Amino acid sequence: MEILVRCQQCSRENTVAIIKGNRGKPKCTGCNCVLIDYVPVDGYIYILSNPKMKGLLKIGLSTRPVQERIAELSSATGVPAPFELEAYFVSTDPEGHEQRIHDSLAAHRVKGKEFFELQISRALQVAESICERPPAYLNPRIAPSPTRGGWDWGPGNPSTSSEPYDSNYEHKKRSGGW
Repeated sequence: MEILVRCQQCSRENTVAIIKGNRGKPKCTGCNCVLIDYVPVDGYIYILSNPKMKGLLKIGLSTRPVQERIAELSSATGVPAPFELEAYFVSTDPEGHEQRIHDSLAAHRVKGKEFFELQISRALQVAESICERPPAYLNPRIAPSPTRGGWDWGPGNPSTSSEPYDSNYEHKKRSGGW
């Protein structure tokens, strides 16, 4: 795919080819400044809950749109109610990120499954730390907590604690990076 990008430095219009699967930092043909720094989105890491599976979170990956994966999972005959999306993260390495998240949360894993018994705030912190970016989507039930500086659950809390979600991304941004 080709896009037109106007240079912020010299205002020259440049044609840039975006090649699927490649990272890029194309430069202006006029002044040699970097026009755009991009990385491909190879998939998503999602965190799901189910109102009939209290205390469990499903953490997995999809290389398709997350809503397609949720519909697929929810349509299985053994699932008592549709899954609810709590958050998803854009991933440049979904298989690697999922494996690292599962390894980090191994003590909370339901044996042999992609289900975990833990608070949503912990799952969000681990996923954000490994994906190195904040969630691309966060369930609206989660709202910033101005008094505690993190995220707090509103009504309908699927976790058993009101432990806030303190964004690793924001902390790292404030402290100077990853």
